Amino acid sequence: GLIESLTGKAILDLPIVYEPPYVETDFLPLGKDYVAITATSKFKPKDMSPEIAVELINKLKSVNKVPVILGAGEVSRAFARDIEQLGAGDVVNLVDKTDFVQLANVLKRCSVLVSVDTGTMHFGNALNVPTVAVFYATGMEMWAPQPNLYKTVVLSGTPNAEEIFEAVKTLSWDSVMLFRLSVITSVSEVIQKKYCRQTIKELDCHENLRFSRNDLLLSE
Repeated sequence: GLIESLTGKAILDLPIVYEPPYVETDFLPLGKDYVAITATSKFKPKDMSPEIAVELINKLKSVNKVPVILGAGEVSRAFARDIEQLGAGDVVNLVDKTDFVQLANVLKRCSVLVSVDTGTMHFGNALNVPTVAVFYATGMEMWAPQPNLYKTVVLSGTPNAEEIFEAVKTLSWDSVMLFRLSVITSVSEVIQKKYCRQTIKELDCHENLRFSRNDLLLSE
């Protein structure tokens, strides 16, 4: 098709990218490290058990992360009730509380998304949110996100809470390092540009120099 002729790549070898319009919400106040969890789907064998979810939630809390429960419909509502009864404690429950754009903005505010094989997993990938993709049932070969296209860790078989937690920590660490690198790079660029402008200004003061600003090929 057109995409393949323009890029030289098959469409399945290209990432899906979505940049949502920004909307202000009161769901997730700034200043906290949120981890989104989507544990239910429309096919029960793909779902995370409430017991594993509660263990994962407690592990996340132990490192000062705030779990955010996502989902829609009766299955998700029942899951939220189940984990509350099992002692999930203080979590942000956004089941049935977001529309499409609000969900996108919620995910963008989370440092990591943990999701079973459902639409939210692919949505997180498209939003460039680091995602732990959890496959408890078949279909991974067709639906698993490709690590070369997305910030993702794919778990399959019978992942337990500890395995999922370790994947979250890996993605969280990578995100922190990428953020720090971006800050360092930005500061470095500012310093370099400032130095170059100062150097050009000093060179302009020397009347004996036989080259101009354009000869330096430096962009301010």
